[in-house]
Amino acid sequence: MKIEVSEKLKVEIAKFVKLINDTDISEDLKKEIIKRAVNLINISSKESFIKGGQHIINNLKAQKGEAENVNNNK
Repeated sequence: MKIEVSEKLKVEIAKFVKLINDTDISEDLKKEIIKRAVNLINISSKESFIKGGQHIINNLKAQKGEAENVNNNK
């Protein structure tokens, strides 16, 4: 699934860059728009990675808590 998402992201980025490059605006503005879009994608990716890590940690803590409850009840 991660590969599929990465491929879709590459396709959409290519379309976005083509759209910007085909637009009649200054080269500096084009570069700035693309740079900001890349920054947004990077931030989004990092936040998703962090949320995924937090989800795993929470699941492990819940499993540990369940194991401790079982051990305490014996």
